[in-house]
Amino acid sequence: MNVLHELLAKNIKLYRAQSNMTQEILAEKVALSTPYLGEIETGRKYPSSDVFLRLAIALGVKPYQLLMEHPFYASAEELNKGDDIRGILAREFNAMLDKHFLPSEPPDRKDQP
Repeated sequence: MNVLHELLAKNIKLYRAQSNMTQEILAEKVALSTPYLGEIETGRKYPSSDVFLRLAIALGVKPYQLLMEHPFYASAEELNKGDDIRGILAREFNAMLDKHFLPSEPPDRKDQP
């Protein structure tokens, strides 16, 4: 399972729990079977873009929030030192980009003057 699948699974579960919804209720709201939703929540399946959007709407979040580190993943120290949630999310997002999507070494610049 890649990092986005892992975040999606974790966030769907988290937002569903925060909304006091069972898998059955969420599955009904997005017109999925409960077993299929369970597979999404465990990372065994990845939803289509249509299902992804329906999940976000049913959970009351913006779609990108399902793919980001949630502020509740932040350490207690970060939250207690007065960091706002946007700052924590921005740092987490940048760290994820650096770790998973950017090359570890800068490109060779020999061909530039």
